[in-house]
Amino acid sequence: MPERSSMAKGRKPRGTGDDPFGIDDLYPTTDQPKWGRLEGNPPEKFDGERNDTNDFLMRFHQFMSLNQDASIARDPIKKATYFLSFMKGNKTKGWTRMQSEWLQDVKDGTELLPRTRNAWQVVEHNFKQAFIDYAIKEKAQDKLHKLHMKEGNIDQYIADFQLLAMDVNVDLDEPTVLQLFYFGLPTGLAEKCIFNNSPNNFDSWAKAAQKNQHGWLLLWM
Repeated sequence: MPERSSMAKGRKPRGTGDDPFGIDDLYPTTDQPKWGRLEGNPPEKFDGERNDTNDFLMRFHQFMSLNQDASIARDPIKKATYFLSFMKGNKTKGWTRMQSEWLQDVKDGTELLPRTRNAWQVVEHNFKQAFIDYAIKEKAQDKLHKLHMKEGNIDQYIADFQLLAMDVNVDLDEPTVLQLFYFGLPTGLAEKCIFNNSPNNFDSWAKAAQKNQHGWLLLWM
């Protein structure tokens, strides 16, 4: 029977008996070698897919809350650096590099922090600006182009249009936006608005649609 070695891959035995391994060997040390033992499951790596942005940020906050007593959760620079370690892929590479360089400048004292934010808050804000705000705008823009009045509910259509336009950050009175509003109306109603009221901005279009809706509905009853 081969003799049992008291060493394994160059590591010193941690047990107190014949077994060279201790209880710590039951847990992998390669996942978090730099940060120490943290509780719970960390979020999956973020690859820049904006559909996953909100979910990733929520899971990171949950993981940090679970480890709120750990130094990595209490130290803003450590927390921000740890956050950046979850970025992967070409979509996040440039942004991650810029944030890492900025954090290093903060540590070296060559970059000043805003008075109202710490290092983590700045990185989180920048992350939202880069990945969340654009995601909201992208989805809202798609919905705005597909929006149509349903079941004769003009008030709901107007409210939905205004909300989506706000998310896209466009001027409601822009000709292209007014054109979207026009195409979202039933053809008969849109034509009645033009012939009866000649609207030239969003407010006049909304009022014209509300005013002409009743007559248009009577034609289809």
